[in-house]
Order: sequence, then structure tokens, then C-alpha cells
Amino acid sequence: MERLNAAMAPAPVRPVKVLQFGEGNFLRAFVDYMIDIANEKSDFNGSVALVKPIQMGTLFPAFKEQDYRYTVMLRGLVDGQAVEQTRVVTSVSDAVDAYADYARYADYAKLPSLRFIVSNTTEAGIVLDKTDEFSLCPPKSYPGKLTKFLFERAEAFDYAQDKGLIILPVELIDDNGIMLKKCVKTLAKQGPGAAGAGHRGGDHHHQDLAPRRHRRGPGPGYRPGNSGPGGPGVSGGSVGPGQAGVPGL
Repeated sequence: MERLNAAMAPAPVRPVKVLQFGEGNFLRAFVDYMIDIANEKSDFNGSVALVKPIQMGTLFPAFKEQDYRYTVMLRGLVDGQAVEQTRVVTSVSDAVDAYADYARYADYAKLPSLRFIVSNTTEAGIVLDKTDEFSLCPPKSYPGKLTKFLFERAEAFDYAQDKGLIILPVELIDDNGIMLKKCVKTLAKQGPGAAGAGHRGGDHHHQDLAPRRHRRGPGPGYRPGNSGPGGPGVSGGSVGPGQAGVPGL
């Protein structure tokens, strides 16, 4: 079977509007899936750039070979009838390793079209690491990375109101947005002198999303069947070489 690629699943070139920390099954089969639908059914017109937020491991080599296309399958019951829906997701346009390719990752802070940051860095990701250093490229923790990213964006656009970002953490902890904001504000005081001023006139908003993580399926009456590691209602079977999809989805 031929490997899935852009020629098989073409899509318009769209500006990157979403930077996503985390490339796991849940975000790709839930958030990126919904953005793909938003592109189809609304005027969102944006793509997602994935960031590998930790040093260990590697990005799926097959993912880039597939031009960041992958397949999501939903199986369940609608009005008592078995339903199976398959969709090739085309909303992801790039994937970058924040450690191996820091310069390219950092360039996203200067991207005018960027509007959202989504994260799922696991339940241990939103923690205050007082040993983190602003000078590191990148800082060790996710809050440290976000703090430096927001500061560099503010500096790049001279703290312009319309270049602020909407922060959407989906880590499964209580008050994830509030906790992340506290970490960022604390770490900002440890950065360059200007970092503490990073809040002047800023337009960065956070939204707690973890309580919505258990949204089940595409609409009313949908009852998921197979729930794999990709999230509720998403088949979690492994996909081998040459098949449409990303391994593990």
C-alpha cells in the first residue's frame, strides 16, 4: 500500500495559526482533528505546527514522510446504529524539535499569523521549576519554554496588542490555565530585565480546557465504541509502514 502523502490528500497552503506543544495521539486525534474540520466548514484557514517539547525521543520520521497527513477513525453508535467514520487530517503543516532545531522553533515567536498555543505536556508538565534558566535554548520546563517564547514574541512585535496569543492547555490537572499562568508570571521575574515587563499591554489569555477533555464523539447521541490511546472514540491500533496514518494512531 502506498504511503499517505500530500499528493493523495491535497490541502491549501494555510498560515500557521496554532503552535502545539506535544505531538501525541490525543492532540492529533482531537485538537488537530477539530481544526481540520474548522478549516473545512468555516473560515478559520489555519494550520498547526507541532513542537516536540522534551529532549528524549524523536519525532516520527514517517510523519514527515507523509507530509504530516494521518488518519483518524471513529467507531461507535449513533441512534443505535453502528457508525464508522474515517478522516484524513491535513491541518498539520510542520513539526519541529525545540532542542535539535531551536532556531527554527524560536522563529515561530516572530510569526505574525500565530494566534494560539495548545499544549499537552502530561500531568507533570505544568510545574514550577525554580532551577530553570531563561538563558537556556530552550528552557527545561514547559512553563519556562512558554515564558521565553512569549517574551521573545513581545519583543519582536514591540508589545503590540494584536500580537498576543491565546493559551489553551489541555493537561489533565485542576485549573491548568491558572496554574500555568502562575508559573509563567513567576519565571518572568527571573528573566532579562525586560521580561518582567512582558505583561505591559500584553494580550495573552489562558483558558482551562482539561474539564472538556472527556467530550465524547462528534455530536449528540454519539456513543464511542473503541477508545484507544488517541482519545475517546479514536481507534488506537498501530499503523505500519506504507499504511495511511501515523504509527500509533
